[in-house]
Amino acid sequence: MWLFGIARRVLANYHRGQRRGDALAERLRLELAVAQTARGYLASNEQTEIRAAVAQLPPKLREITALVHWEGFTLTEAAQIIGIPASTARGRYATARAALRDLLKVDAVAERRGF
Repeated sequence: MWLFGIARRVLANYHRGQRRGDALAERLRLELAVAQTARGYLASNEQTEIRAAVAQLPPKLREITALVHWEGFTLTEAAQIIGIPASTARGRYATARAALRDLLKVDAVAERRGF
């Protein structure tokens, strides 16, 4: 009986953790939806184009781009997260920007404005 009691509590803890994780994921989904709606500066088709272009980047370039632009980290912070020197991160980021510029065919004027 003692072992069944322990097993019952272990399963209850597991299910409680699952419910909490699901609730957290739902809250994050809602916050993300609100944040994307609040930004509203890019049309839906432009967002799709940008995401498709980023998806075409090699994994190392995609990772640094996502950390800087989607997660909001600085290049130095992103370098620490990835575990590379800051100079390497700057080089990868410059390569990623050049590749995205080519993929999206962004002109120099828009690039200077930060787009």
